[in-house]
Amino acid sequence: MFFITQVYDDPYLVALMPDQGLEIRDIETQSVKQVVPAPEPPSERPNKPRRGLAWNPQRHMVPSTQLVDALQLVPVPLIR
Repeated sequence: MFFITQVYDDPYLVALMPDQGLEIRDIETQSVKQVVPAPEPPSERPNKPRRGLAWNPQRHMVPSTQLVDALQLVPVPLIR
């Protein structure tokens, strides 16, 4: 099965699968170490699939729309 996107985190490769679950493989043996089933989609976006992963040194993150109403635009000054 093909994946949507992947993140390398030594010694693992984490892939976001078409069913929205995560598949974690050992990079050397290529064996599946863990499969994390997809969480239920948020009620406000039931037909919008996740499209990517973000790497973080402490954990892997899957984009979510939870608490999206708490987000706000913040001006950021650019250095020129």
